[in-house]
Amino acid sequence: MDALDEGIPVRPGSLGLNYLLAAVVASQASTAAAFVLNEAWVFRAEPVSRSLGSMLKRLLVFDAVNGASLLLRLPVLYVLTSIVGINYLLSNLAAIAIFMLMRFVVADGWIWRASAASGEPERYETA
Repeated sequence: MDALDEGIPVRPGSLGLNYLLAAVVASQASTAAAFVLNEAWVFRAEPVSRSLGSMLKRLLVFDAVNGASLLLRLPVLYVLTSIVGINYLLSNLAAIAIFMLMRFVVADGWIWRASAASGEPERYETA
């Protein structure tokens, strides 16, 4: 949604999309980009396996977390835009801000955090 969905520009008018559908498209594109950046930069020091299978498992979990966040974010976006009357760009920014911290906490504590003793990424912790 115009550079507000983690840097992936999808303007509803430019593609003929409803603003909610544009949020879904932008979210999926930004999920892929964010995973690559998180894997390569943010969590590079984590003791996790870099095998293709382990990376795919983390990608699937990361996508599921972002998908869950999107399911929570879309109603907020709808209420702020269609009911309250706030511009969709500002509504999207507010909705992203609300759920950004939650996603980081989950990504840090559950997706990349491996047991220091085993170094195995397959053991996910929920807290």
